[in-house]
Amino acid sequence: MKQRSKIAVFSLAFLALAITSCNKYEEGSNFTVYTKKARIVNEWTLESYQVNNVVYTEPTSLVTKYTFNSDGSYMQAISSAAIGSSVINTSGKWEFSSDKTKLLLTASGNNYSSEFIIVALKNKELKLKETQFAGAPAILKFVGL
Repeated sequence: MKQRSKIAVFSLAFLALAITSCNKYEEGSNFTVYTKKARIVNEWTLESYQVNNVVYTEPTSLVTKYTFNSDGSYMQAISSAAIGSSVINTSGKWEFSSDKTKLLLTASGNNYSSEFIIVALKNKELKLKETQFAGAPAILKFVGL
């Protein structure tokens, strides 16, 4: 009986430690069954961005989407309802930094790279902080399908 109690207490302590140590991101969830890669592979639409603690919403006439694929490729599409077409299309490769706290995007052709700090990575929410921004960094909030 004593042995069983010790095992139960040890198991609960281990579980509590594991759950609280899972959070890598500032606004991340403490526990998820999905891997970071499984969570980021999605189509993401920019909902808002924040600069100097002021939140701006994306105008309804302008839509910014990122699609991250499981093979490490991505596509960015910015379209305008006002002109009825795509304004910018970019594609390339995405990857996590070695500690998986940053998202690295490398555009095809010109090898231009962007680096974002991952603030939140959930099934339907992605927040990225720009690191290569002149002035105050922006936090981009995306919603997933």
